[in-house]
Amino acid sequence: MGWWASPFFSEHSLSPLTMGYALPSAVFQILGKVRYECVLIHYIMLNVIQVLEVCVVFLWCVVSMWNLVSGRLFEAPGLQVVERASTKAAEKEREDA
Repeated sequence: MGWWASPFFSEHSLSPLTMGYALPSAVFQILGKVRYECVLIHYIMLNVIQVLEVCVVFLWCVVSMWNLVSGRLFEAPGLQVVERASTKAAEKEREDA
């Protein structure tokens, strides 16, 4: 790759804003600006994702508190189907007996 790859891939990379000054070339100025925009977009997306994560956790807390207050915290809708089936089976056994 050559010596010019070190600012992009090394552990001690240059800041995108100072890349054009440290390496005075139009290519490096353009690459520095592109890299700066990519880093900026990356940080914005991370912040958006973190805000969405916080909103999901907050919504989960609100729904859990609502279910706790209304007494439905441990309610499982599938159990109603099982309960109906068991009462029908018990009624059928009573009729057969």
